[in-house]
Amino acid sequence: MTTTTMTKRRLAAGLAAASLLVAGASGCSFGVLGSSDEKPTEQTSAAAPADNSNSGDQGSGSDGANPAQGASDAGGASPAGSDQGGANGQQVAGDPNGANYPAPIFTTEAPVVVKGDPNATVTASLHGLKREGETVTALYSFKLNTTVKEAQGFFYLNGNERWTPFVIDTKNLRKHTPLATENTQERAMTELHDVDIMPGQTAYAFATFAAPPADVKTMDVMLWSTGEVAKGVEIK
Repeated sequence: MTTTTMTKRRLAAGLAAASLLVAGASGCSFGVLGSSDEKPTEQTSAAAPADNSNSGDQGSGSDGANPAQGASDAGGASPAGSDQGGANGQQVAGDPNGANYPAPIFTTEAPVVVKGDPNATVTASLHGLKREGETVTALYSFKLNTTVKEAQGFFYLNGNERWTPFVIDTKNLRKHTPLATENTQERAMTELHDVDIMPGQTAYAFATFAAPPADVKTMDVMLWSTGEVAKGVEIK
């Protein structure tokens, strides 16, 4: 079996599994995806080689491999007056109201960057970690806590960096970052960098990773870079 064929099958499995778990919850779409996992001591993503054959097996952009993905992610419009709507007409990422998210299984208070409020935080919650074939998907939510009564962008809240969650297979000492294309332009997750959120509002997100071996039953989950890591989270 060639490397390209193996990559296509892995991507197809990852996309299918992510869409089954997330389509009803996140309403997000993503493009051609690779895989990523590395040792916890490494900091950069190790994505699988992207397939540039344009064969149509993987899809691209918002068209994706599964039409059931629904609306586009964070940049879409939000109805006026929505309590999840964010600023400048932007839709808060993920499931707009979290109606399909289970109750949080872990929560951490994480410092964020807000001009004029050195005590600003986000309440970062993990709502689940589920295995689907060769992938695992994590569900998150983030509530902004600040005295500044203005919308804040997630990119700036995160110290001018893209939000990039990860999970760790502590049994095999492997760090898994979200499935992505080789250049990480397309990632199997909710992109929060262009989302604005008001104080007291909650944004919902997901991220899909390459699954650990079947005998791995728990993983550690990083929700926010300045927050506590959820230890020993059971994979459902």
